[in-house]
Amino acid sequence: MNLYVYKELFSSVYEGKYHIIKYFSQIFFLRIYILNMKKEYIYSNLIWDFLLSKNVNKIFGLPSSSIDNILNYIPKEIEWINVGNELQNGFVSQVYGSYSNNVGILCLGTGPGIATALSSIKNAECEDKPLLVITGFEKKKNVDFQHWNIEKISKQIVKYSFHVKKSNELLQKLILSYNIAKIYNTAVILTIDVDILLYKCNKLKIPKENTEMKISHHFTKENTFVSNKLILNKTIKELSIINNTKLLVILGKTNHRKYDKTIQNFLKRNNLPYVTTWKARTIYNTGLYCGRIGSIGNHSANYALYNCDNILLIGNMIEDLKYNGKEYHYDMFSIPFITKKKNLYIIDYKKKNKLSNTKIFVFLNFKTILDKLSIKVNNEWFNTLKISNQKLLINLPSISLLEKYAHKASLVHMNHKLDVPVTTGVGNHWYAIGKYMNFTKSNCFESDSNWASIGVGIANGLGIYYATKKHVWVFEGDGGALFSANNLFYLFNHIDIPMTITIYVNNLYAAVYSSFIIKGFDPINDSNFVQNLQLSKILPNCHVFDDLDKYYNYLNKNPISDKLRFIIINLGNVHEENNIYQINMNHIYEKNLKNDMFEEILKAKLTIVESDK
Repeated sequence: MNLYVYKELFSSVYEGKYHIIKYFSQIFFLRIYILNMKKEYIYSNLIWDFLLSKNVNKIFGLPSSSIDNILNYIPKEIEWINVGNELQNGFVSQVYGSYSNNVGILCLGTGPGIATALSSIKNAECEDKPLLVITGFEKKKNVDFQHWNIEKISKQIVKYSFHVKKSNELLQKLILSYNIAKIYNTAVILTIDVDILLYKCNKLKIPKENTEMKISHHFTKENTFVSNKLILNKTIKELSIINNTKLLVILGKTNHRKYDKTIQNFLKRNNLPYVTTWKARTIYNTGLYCGRIGSIGNHSANYALYNCDNILLIGNMIEDLKYNGKEYHYDMFSIPFITKKKNLYIIDYKKKNKLSNTKIFVFLNFKTILDKLSIKVNNEWFNTLKISNQKLLINLPSISLLEKYAHKASLVHMNHKLDVPVTTGVGNHWYAIGKYMNFTKSNCFESDSNWASIGVGIANGLGIYYATKKHVWVFEGDGGALFSANNLFYLFNHIDIPMTITIYVNNLYAAVYSSFIIKGFDPINDSNFVQNLQLSKILPNCHVFDDLDKYYNYLNKNPISDKLRFIIINLGNVHEENNIYQINMNHIYEKNLKNDMFEEILKAKLTIVESDK
């Protein structure tokens, strides 16, 4: 608070005849202001100065005695946001970090606080989201029930964790933690001994370090970064082997906010065929778009992936590239036809598990390589893909009622060319929305698949809104809404947040119900059912639909709301109407792809259980 505010608070009460009191009040508050100016600078101030230097203006979390020494000095330029518990704050903060092209900052207590947030922290690591968890550590002679050896435990939670035990380590480890989170898009835990935070120190100038050199110097054994022309030219030479071949580009998850134009120019300059993935599904008006791969993608994309010889993957498609041991949803999301017979070249910002037929080129900045890389494809292959697109590039049909509602939502989004981000929680609605949504603008789809915690949809929506200030479409199930109830209560107090939250009500954990069927279990199990929540009675600005056409007409006329809005869709609890139908990628389907049997491919009956692989 500055001198002017101190004056006004007092003098506004005393006007006119109280000149003497007003005069002495000014002297009194001047003394307070001067004392404030002389306030000691401590290491907690240093943390905030660093975050401000990185344009961090929002942090998330719950207060705790172990971080009192940090929060007591939070500057007015930074907003503290708490959505109700540590887990959901963790989900919100990492999405905020990703969509703001920065790092999400999560402040938590050391014991039960960070324990509650564990799933969200692991989510950030598995789903490539930039999250820095800051927590204090209290040294205690007598260990109480809330005490954790957080230094030991954090190393079991995430790959990168640091503990500040000496004051002269604080700035160095803070810089390192922030940069790792941002460069690698991952979770980092920074634990600080609480007594250090109150130590006096000189106000330090935050160094403008060379991020690339800082990170590569610290982790030289496990990562190699391209930082000179010699290595760049060597990389380009290695990639020349795929020139004029049956090449297919796969657009994986990456920082499209940063590389959108770079990737688009790369595709345009080289006129390349490309497919999209579950997480990265931007359709550029350039190159040759062949659809989205996966059993709930497009036949055309699967045809291209099956018949190509070489693959250039830009970014991350799935955390671990495997040929065996896949989960039941593995084909739904990503890579059913990447085999040992194909050569896979990956441009990414960090190394991952490497298969024998892959080469990974690690770049801190994709622009470095993509702006220089010139690759053409075989003309005959290009023309073949044009023909297959004409036959196969169509959406899969919607069969169940859930799929039909999801398809209608996708039509509204496409017809209005909405610049509205879409996010989902976990459940069959997750698959349904992902089956039909396509985007001509990047930074529009947020849907986890590697870790994927139930009830994450509303938290994702909050993170996207706080980062972009755009209207957000959120799709959740009634089970997911129950899991994220604290986010609902938070929104009840923030009805000015422009989000459309669509909740599918079927009184089922439908994805779990489906997994019971797929595994041959009896799905009639009390654990698979959601109690009737009567959501329409408690949710503000709520619109209820049990008619497909009425829903479509309403949403088509009102695609965006200027405030919080809920849409309830009653699906009933008949499981068949909540199924997700996918391509059965068995040997017959593969044979049809190989032999250009387009009519047979299109006639293939969709299934909820893959068989005869």
